[in-house]
Amino acid sequence: MSPEKQSKLADNLIATHTTYATVAGMIPIPIVDFTAVSAVHTDMLRGLAKIYDVQYDENSGKNLAAAVIGTAIARIGSSVIKAIPGVGAILGGLSSVAISAATTYALGHTFKKHFESGGNLLNVNTETLKNIFKQELKKGKKVAEEMKTNPTEDAGGMKSSETVFHLIERLSELRDKGVITEEDFESQKQKLLDQL
Repeated sequence: MSPEKQSKLADNLIATHTTYATVAGMIPIPIVDFTAVSAVHTDMLRGLAKIYDVQYDENSGKNLAAAVIGTAIARIGSSVIKAIPGVGAILGGLSSVAISAATTYALGHTFKKHFESGGNLLNVNTETLKNIFKQELKKGKKVAEEMKTNPTEDAGGMKSSETVFHLIERLSELRDKGVITEEDFESQKQKLLDQL
């Protein structure tokens, strides 16, 4: 596969997973949203590794993602805010969605650059990746803001109806993997369908 094709496939994969992460970040249950976004990150890294023909180990991928993002205290913090009745769910949801989108975008582009330069999961310089992540996070915050102000398209340019059905499919996968409950799935699915 040509480098140009790899790059395009990687960009599409990252955009799709950034959108998935926004939905996972909307789950109104503390810690469950964090787990769901982590599952999106793992799936994205697995996909990027496949595109760049890099051997993928799930434990290594999870550990590297956590190391690059940091301790993820900000994401956990916004998740815990949701436990506060009333306003907590609103504030936590808004911050969690933005953080989920921005970190997913940044993590994806960080590993895209690493794999493009010939890197794999064994020859990682964590400090270098953290620095790339910080730069990409700035872009990710802009992407998250654009997604919020232009909800008719996702991060990959899909129109809203396509995005909704893709997100429902992804939520279904998260439910099937036990990351979210059937009740969470039905609740989020209805919210997405209401957007059509």
